[in-house]
Amino acid sequence: MAVSRVAALVRGWTVATCATMLGAASHGLAGGELPHPLVWALCTSLSAMVSVFIAGRGLGRLPLALAVAASQGIYHLIFSGHHGAHLSSVAGAGHAHHAAVQQLNVVTVAHEPASWGMWASHLVAAVITFAVLSRGEHALIRCAHLASASIERLWQLVTVQLRIPAKVIRLCIDYAPTSRLYLLVKACGSRGPPVPCGPFVTHSFSTL
Repeated sequence: MAVSRVAALVRGWTVATCATMLGAASHGLAGGELPHPLVWALCTSLSAMVSVFIAGRGLGRLPLALAVAASQGIYHLIFSGHHGAHLSSVAGAGHAHHAAVQQLNVVTVAHEPASWGMWASHLVAAVITFAVLSRGEHALIRCAHLASASIERLWQLVTVQLRIPAKVIRLCIDYAPTSRLYLLVKACGSRGPPVPCGPFVTHSFSTL
């Protein structure tokens, strides 16, 4: 089922934000370093672009799962590269004092593949994100329909209570008090000027 552009935009950004936040939390719980806010914002923006394109196509579970997986993958790739670059810069700064030891540590950490715990944490974060968004989306849709029906029902009750019967309005008009000036003007308006006695009237009385 196709959705509007606004709904696709909101849905994509929601998926990207939740997936990136849970991905960062799982990354930190697995022993990794928490990302810089700018890195998190970059991951969220890129994930939102992909999520709007994928999840905005419809309200199915498959697009949602693909969007969550893409967001987790983007976060892992970007943060892994940023983490490696950060470690390299730290090693370069301390090269004058502990060159051999730090260079060995950097090479070991930079080229060490992601552990199974890290991948498992990202998988758990993706599953939780999918479950929360899937259930939450249906719950929000039901709440929206329920709120719309409640508002419509309340409006009907208010309009019925405020509606005045036509019989009451008619009685109010019929028994409305009138002023003396209105009665005087109405009585004078229905009468004409007095008719003078002309020749025809005099002749009529003389014949009698």
